Amino acid sequence: MGIWRNSKSDIRGVVDQWSPQLVGWVYDAEALDTPVDLAVFVDDVEVARLTASEPRADVSRAGHEVLRCGFSFEILEFLSPASHVRLIEVSSECEIFSSPGDSLFRLLTPRANKSEIGSASFLGDFGDDESFVGAVQASGSVALLSSHRSRYVSDGALRLLVKSLQAEGVVVVVIDSSNEEPTDLFGAEKVLWRKNSGFDFASWCAAFEKYEPVLRFCERLYLVNDSCLGPLNGLRELLAKGWGLDVDVWSCTDSWDHGYHLQSYFLAFGNKSIADGALSRFIDSYSNPLKKQDVIAEGELALSRQLLSEGVELAAVYPYADLVQRFLVSFEAELTRKMSTPEVRALREVNSSYMPQDVVALRSIYDSVRVGHPLNPTHVFWRQLLDSGSPFMKRDLLERDPSGVSDHVEILEWLSKKGSQNFLAVANEDLKRRDSNRVQTLNT
Repeated sequence: MGIWRNSKSDIRGVVDQWSPQLVGWVYDAEALDTPVDLAVFVDDVEVARLTASEPRADVSRAGHEVLRCGFSFEILEFLSPASHVRLIEVSSECEIFSSPGDSLFRLLTPRANKSEIGSASFLGDFGDDESFVGAVQASGSVALLSSHRSRYVSDGALRLLVKSLQAEGVVVVVIDSSNEEPTDLFGAEKVLWRKNSGFDFASWCAAFEKYEPVLRFCERLYLVNDSCLGPLNGLRELLAKGWGLDVDVWSCTDSWDHGYHLQSYFLAFGNKSIADGALSRFIDSYSNPLKKQDVIAEGELALSRQLLSEGVELAAVYPYADLVQRFLVSFEAELTRKMSTPEVRALREVNSSYMPQDVVALRSIYDSVRVGHPLNPTHVFWRQLLDSGSPFMKRDLLERDPSGVSDHVEILEWLSKKGSQNFLAVANEDLKRRDSNRVQTLNT
């Protein structure tokens, strides 16, 4: 919405969005070490006080001399279609943001129409149903694998994931939302080709509804997507650890961002949550939003909340708390290692204040962890995840590093050391498709 500046106190910042969540950054150029306090008003009623102290590495990368200046607030519950939102800088009592007069448009959340929901969304059905049902009855384990092939995501990566699941006795249904019709089954037992609408949760819900009479009697059901590179060396260790947790629903990782939840790129359900209808009830209540932020809120976050409210115990194989502890234990050694490389030492001889971006980010992570600010573990704790044995790495970490935390060459080195030859081959196939200058290739 453009950078604004308060001339009285040199307050600078941006409101990235104001509905359904108020998000942005603000700092005082005359007092960089002092976070700015903000008051949020809806229809002239103060509903919250915020301190702009959340990490915003993107602001620092854009040339501003401050890392901790972000703010976020769940404002949707205070809004009506005609609401007016204002943001006041507390010390000067100056208004620094006022929402435009198009609240109604912003508050309306797009929903899928009938042609985009359930069986009506399918464009094609590939694979023999009778053989599929027989395989499910024999195995008792099924994965609903949501995929969107594009010029950036090769068939090879999808086939590797399918093959890795099948190696552990899992029957695979690929729900493909790609623009081009599938030409084969990618090695899976079934492929459902559907409209590209509603992201992973819409695909999972549509497939579950189609095969619910069969799936309700499964011993194990997996909801999986291809947003990660992997598995690096198969799935045996992950599945053994997951079912060893002695809970009915588990994931690879969990998160506390916007409240505790299991991250949804690899979710596992035992027979109790399936047979008792906990998963079915969620799917029946799912409203099929179309915007990604709404899918996260009403899908990933709401699923964990509903399961917890029904008394279902949840767990993660690589829990957030363990990853934080691993990070803290290794922090000083990692900081020393990064600052003592020949390249950094040479640059600091020319400019003693020089500090590489990944060191700045590392310190920012440390500050966030110490004050309990939740972070996305798949982005900021990728070292700890791989070192713990996680078989997956988020694709966007390699492509654009959304949290600004990684040394790209180091990521490639880690994957090259830990990945099997099959993984390295398909990962390189994907990486070579990227337009980003950031992407190189893995050593095979």
